[in-house]
Amino acid sequence: TNKDVLAQITSASIAGDLVLAAAYSHELPRYGLEVGLTNYAA
Repeated sequence: TNKDVLAQITSASIAGDLVLAAAYSHELPRYGLEVGLTNYAA
């Protein structure tokens, strides 16, 4: 999105992809991450 960074850990299979974990950047300060919450270049 234009406001948040979305991170996902996924598992791919023939039957379909499975999202194992996901987090938005605005949630990360609750887990101790306070810097680097804006979009990064690839």
